[in-house]
Amino acid sequence: MRTVYKCVLYSYLSYKDRSIIEFPQDVKIHYEKFDSNVSRIPFFIATDASINAIIVSCRGSSCLDDFIT
Repeated sequence: MRTVYKCVLYSYLSYKDRSIIEFPQDVKIHYEKFDSNVSRIPFFIATDASINAIIVSCRGSSCLDDFIT
């Protein structure tokens, strides 16, 4: 259940303004891209020590360009 919660949390965070997000201490962001246009979607790559996982979180359809992509 904790893993499912974490997956939902990361999905939620991929839509939020990254300047106001505070990740838990056991989560380390390794790479992130904010570009959003027809050929790119925002995403981040992180590790979560509490569940021993590598997370790749991509934003889904948030605007018309995302639907085209």
